[in-house]
Amino acid sequence: VTEVRPGIRVDVNKARLKGFFDYALSGFAYAKSTSANRNVNALSSSLKLEAIDDTLYLDVSGSIAEQAASAFGTQSLDTTSINANRAEVSTYRIAPSLKGHFGIGATYSVLYSRSLTSSGATGASNSTTNELTLNFKGNIGTKRLAWTLDASNQDVTFSAGRSTENSKALLGLVYTVTPVLEVSAGVGNESQNFSSTSRESNPVNGMGLSWRPREATKFSIVVLRHSYGDTYTMSADHRTGRT
Repeated sequence: VTEVRPGIRVDVNKARLKGFFDYALSGFAYAKSTSANRNVNALSSSLKLEAIDDTLYLDVSGSIAEQAASAFGTQSLDTTSINANRAEVSTYRIAPSLKGHFGIGATYSVLYSRSLTSSGATGASNSTTNELTLNFKGNIGTKRLAWTLDASNQDVTFSAGRSTENSKALLGLVYTVTPVLEVSAGVGNESQNFSSTSRESNPVNGMGLSWRPREATKFSIVVLRHSYGDTYTMSADHRTGRT
């Protein structure tokens, strides 16, 4: 097997614009099976623009990678394997966001994202995802106790299969136990069509924990109880002077 892989990488690190573009095109030539010769795209890119200082942002990202078309089919040991159960999946996302202040000590953030995924396989489905998220937060008389209002709407459209929709509104309280530890709880309502073709409306509630051992490091976990089961969101963030 002969592989030729030209590629290009561009890094941007400006005051308002940061990101990278990494693309490569691999050509595979098989000495004993020339009919299997093929080209493979590989893309990893992310661009973040701060259009207005600390207010308006734009995130753009894209990826192309080979994946197994079916989890139950033959799996490839490496990129040179001749395997029909392989597809080139591409995903592109654009997400503008806005944040700011209102009233006395209250903040807001708005995020809209649109993602397009092409499965690259005849038997698999392409999908389009639109998501809108609203977050509000303000103090209640004391800096230790704050209120939050989170609302979101998501719709996912598939080229094969039915579309799904999910809307959620959650009103919560956040208590600052120590300067580095916060606990939260919330109740609300959710409307979705995951378990049936028509939308169902049910209550939703949950709890969260956020720990910031130092300014550059943060860990958090949120557990929500839905009518169709529990969901868990865990995140870890860390930054240095250069990364």
